[in-house]
Amino acid sequence: MATLQDAFVPSDSKSAFVAQLSRRLTEHPLHGSFAKLDDIRTFMVHHVWCVWDFMSLLKSIQRELAPAAWPWLPKPDVDAARLINEITVGEESDLGPDGTYKSHYAIYLDAMRECGADIEGILGFQRDLQRGLAWREALARADAPRASKEFTRTTLEICESSLPERIAAFTLGREEIIPSTFRPLIEGLSRDEAQARQVKTLLWYLDRHVVVDGDEHGPMAAKLFRSHCMTDAATRARSLDAAARSLGARGALWDEIASKIRAS
Repeated sequence: MATLQDAFVPSDSKSAFVAQLSRRLTEHPLHGSFAKLDDIRTFMVHHVWCVWDFMSLLKSIQRELAPAAWPWLPKPDVDAARLINEITVGEESDLGPDGTYKSHYAIYLDAMRECGADIEGILGFQRDLQRGLAWREALARADAPRASKEFTRTTLEICESSLPERIAAFTLGREEIIPSTFRPLIEGLSRDEAQARQVKTLLWYLDRHVVVDGDEHGPMAAKLFRSHCMTDAATRARSLDAAARSLGARGALWDEIASKIRAS
């Protein structure tokens, strides 16, 4: 099965840099650092911002590939529309661990409540957006970890970029790396059986993304990347730059979480 990494032909410095950033995330020491429940809470307070801003990136792409508008007009890239719509259905209305339909963001908040992680920072940000604040102002006001703010700012700025840049951040910066980064997280969280019982909803969330992104969305994402990001040399270069920016921001976030856990 072709992967996104196969799109890096011919190889050059940009694609090699993206591959290097991906490997660094896969091998990050954060994955094995959860020694106590407070460590998991620290991780979730930081990571919930990634769960939220993923939807903004996804929706920014869906708006162009499969817009909800009328009078309806057919779009030429049906494969891309299918991929984005399928991912959106799962992210916004998956069948959750309690047997009800929920967004993955809502399930993640349930997981945070389950283990006693603070959700007020992300909820305050959400309330500011709901009352009409621009995202930059709402993010500046948000009670969020520094690296989480930087990661979210990076994602939302990419949402304002060209469609190929958004697709590259979405495919290489999210869909491609999720299975390889979540698997070691699952292993680390599952080592202690008593601890695993306290984070069973988080484990469900992580495992769900490994299965869906690895088996279903990954191959479709590779096709989406090729069709929109590899059209010419200039587009390819901008796309890889956006992917590197997204991966670098996640690496900085992982570094900060690991540092906070070591200091606790």
